[in-house]
Amino acid sequence: MNDCLSRSLAYVIGRSQHRDVEIGITDNGFYLSAEKTFNAIRAFELLKTENFRTVLEQAIERSEVLQRRFRHCAARSLMILRDYMGRKKNVGRMHIGSKILFNAVKRISNDFPILKEARREVLEDLMDYGHAQEIIDAVVDGRIVLKEVQTGMPGPFSFGLIVSGYNDVIKIEDKHEFLRRMHQTVLANIQLKQGKKKLQEKKEEFSYAKLWQEAQLKQQEEKDLQKEKMKMQVWNLKHVPIYAKEELVKLIEFGSMRQDVLNDCKKYLKEIEEGWPEELKTFVLGKITAA
Repeated sequence: MNDCLSRSLAYVIGRSQHRDVEIGITDNGFYLSAEKTFNAIRAFELLKTENFRTVLEQAIERSEVLQRRFRHCAARSLMILRDYMGRKKNVGRMHIGSKILFNAVKRISNDFPILKEARREVLEDLMDYGHAQEIIDAVVDGRIVLKEVQTGMPGPFSFGLIVSGYNDVIKIEDKHEFLRRMHQTVLANIQLKQGKKKLQEKKEEFSYAKLWQEAQLKQQEEKDLQKEKMKMQVWNLKHVPIYAKEELVKLIEFGSMRQDVLNDCKKYLKEIEEGWPEELKTFVLGKITAA
């Protein structure tokens, strides 16, 4: 379940906020980190409005776990043979052959039966998609409330989670040293807060300028959220070339796109009106009409 939630959130953050996201997962939780700051709540808001399974399938599309599971499914369906005409293939050749077959199958159809079965095994058998969907549904229904807390350093209960993300590169001695340093940092922060004198509470005077500034900021955040939602809808479009999706994202972000792609959109007005999401369709058709 944590695998599903972490991968889908990382995918949404990478697509909408253009961040390279690092993932750490345990049975009790997960964490996401990046070199630049990102808005996790906004990513979850986007995740709530999209089809969770579709986003998750796109998140694992280029992952090693899907290719490895595809190799097993292809072997069971006799698309990859270990023994052929008395000659036995080694594991390395089977691995290379499965990668070639994986790319060939995707070119034939994204819904190829063996590929669909590999996705199903990854999501349902390996990652527990069903319970992750229950969490998303509970958040959408309001039964689970998300809370964002800004902190300069992780809390003590998350130390083990962070260490587990570096299991392959941190020695046992280094782990003990890491936990000791993190614990000392927490104690130092507590002592610093206790040692500070409380500032005199000053009642802020009412300011129309500040009120207007906050309203403008809120309006801009809503516009940014709508843009990011439409970008996710663009990447989820089917039967649309990658270069056209990239130009549509530029149209949403900067208000302009290549003239040849714009002309192509005019040719497919009927398909846009019938198959595209409402917000994205209204936006694109408005730009086409104005052009």
